[in-house]
Amino acid sequence: MGNQCKGQYCDNEYREEVSHTPLDIFNKIVKIQAIIRGFLSRRQKLILKNNKQLLIEERRILKKFGFHKLEHILTCRILRKKNIKILVQDTQAYVGETNSQNQPHGIGRIVYSNNSYKEGEFQNGELRKGIYYFNDVILQGQFQNNLLHGRGRTKLKDGTIYEGGFERGIRSGYGKLTDTNGNIFEGQFKNGLLNGDGEFVGKDGRYYNGEWLNGKYHGRGELLFPDGQKYVGEFENHRRHGFGQQITQHGQYIGTWKNGKQCGEGQLLFNGQQIKCINGCYK
Repeated sequence: MGNQCKGQYCDNEYREEVSHTPLDIFNKIVKIQAIIRGFLSRRQKLILKNNKQLLIEERRILKKFGFHKLEHILTCRILRKKNIKILVQDTQAYVGETNSQNQPHGIGRIVYSNNSYKEGEFQNGELRKGIYYFNDVILQGQFQNNLLHGRGRTKLKDGTIYEGGFERGIRSGYGKLTDTNGNIFEGQFKNGLLNGDGEFVGKDGRYYNGEWLNGKYHGRGELLFPDGQKYVGEFENHRRHGFGQQITQHGQYIGTWKNGKQCGEGQLLFNGQQIKCINGCYK
């Protein structure tokens, strides 16, 4: 049977692709079980008669379950006599590989009565790598205790997308977040927010590159505005604060800032020449 496991139907790696419509397996389970039983009774004859026909038959059955992304893997494993089973409980059904305790173990899919599902690689009943879909939220990547842990991707109900590192379900490490308005946040995340070095690309043309603290500009950074203005310097709590340089079409200010305003010692320059010294705060 080894020559049957070649080509597109025998990919040994799980393909992380999102199924957009979960399968309502409960309305079809009795019919599908009958198809499986009928197929198994004919299996031995098909093996002896025509291996190609066997492959087509098994693919047809898997499609009954909606395995459009996993059918090539499961078909290959059925041909290798892997332990593919149907497990049905009151609120869920599982189709795929199992261990000796009849737990999901290997490639498979769990579908719940509320139309949520888990699909991918299981280990002793828990999803380890794959997709978890619920309430129009898609979690995709590496899992631990039903939480994303490692590399992953999320798409929330409002359209917000994050790709990057996770720790116990929380954004952690390097990642990229695109919010529902099209703004992009990219850099080091901690506790779900940018912390450390990162950048912001606003849909309105704003751009920031520098240090962050709890999702806000904090530390050294560079901020560009849609009208061409530029600020390079220190920030605190999302505001210009400390020493910095503001460059506009008409000139520039170099000096200290407080809570987003020029405050303290500084100088105004025009065409590179000093025109005014400042020692005070603008209101």
